[in-house]
Amino acid sequence: MFAKKLIRAIKIFVITSAIVFTLLNAPLFYTEGKYFLAQIGSTSKTEKVHASAKIQPVKLPVSEKPEQPVLSNQATLVIDKIGVNVPIVFGIDGDNFDAIYDNLSNGVVHFSETVKPGLMGTSMILGHSSDFIWKRNRYARVFALLDKLQPGDSFAVKYSDGKVFTFKVTESFVFDPTKDNEAKLTSLESSQKPVLLLETCWPVTSTALRRVVRAEVF
Repeated sequence: MFAKKLIRAIKIFVITSAIVFTLLNAPLFYTEGKYFLAQIGSTSKTEKVHASAKIQPVKLPVSEKPEQPVLSNQATLVIDKIGVNVPIVFGIDGDNFDAIYDNLSNGVVHFSETVKPGLMGTSMILGHSSDFIWKRNRYARVFALLDKLQPGDSFAVKYSDGKVFTFKVTESFVFDPTKDNEAKLTSLESSQKPVLLLETCWPVTSTALRRVVRAEVF
């Protein structure tokens, strides 16, 4: 009798756990499924997506370091491959992590300690891969598919003043923020071109690690 009750209890626990897991991860399953269906199309569709990201690119010469142009404080990050079209929030104090977190509900946040995307130097943009399920945040999973970006993929930053910078992915990796990553992160900055780092918590639904996608203007 006890064995039957134990087995029944285990079954109930397993079923309940499965239901809870499904509910908690439903947004992720939806995002992944949407991406998968979008990829069923031919490779020519992907080529068109990449081509569309090259509208009026602003290219900076490799051998020269021109004066930094003045860019608008309104811009959009467009990553067609993973269905991202999101406003970039500028002007948030880089030392005010509460303000950064709060503004991730308004889009992705430019880390103000770095140059603006497209300028000579290294820029960083932060975005959610997930958020608390009870929070109403339309941008909660904006970077949930960041791992789908591979070297050679392209995306764009479009400013409201008409300037468009097209970036090509050079690297994607995961690191532990609790350990010393100074050497690795410093190596990402070494370039004769403007560099943009996209960063998010990883894996999805966790804050244990960070995923970074590095890209250069081309």
